[in-house]
Amino acid sequence: MERPVRLSALSDVETLGTGGGKFTQRKRRVWWPEASVSSRGPALPSRDVLFSLAEFVGEAQEGDDADSLAFTDVAGKPGDPNASRAVSSEGGGRFVQYDAASVVEADFRYTCPRTDAVTLGHAKSWTTEGSGSVECGT
Repeated sequence: MERPVRLSALSDVETLGTGGGKFTQRKRRVWWPEASVSSRGPALPSRDVLFSLAEFVGEAQEGDDADSLAFTDVAGKPGDPNASRAVSSEGGGRFVQYDAASVVEADFRYTCPRTDAVTLGHAKSWTTEGSGSVECGT
């Protein structure tokens, strides 16, 4: 299983004067995370495969089900990167704002209990890792 963190949105460099201030640059998507399941063998519901992965990595909590968990939504898209942004800095300098997502992917093997038919595949989803700002230097 892999769980790399990837940059998903980034703003242009913004210069704030002495004493800092409010960020005004908008972030733009630089990578689009997506959930997917690919497999060979008898078909399995993608939501069920991704829910199993969510349980394995601790993204599913007690009471969650495959239909209500964003982690299992293969049609799901990340939200507006500007909905969660660092709004200000107390110090001056050159800054960029960013969003990051954690990608979760793993190979799987499922054996049907009634027929011994085997499905082999690969599942991938993502979670929001965070957002913030980084000083670029002068």
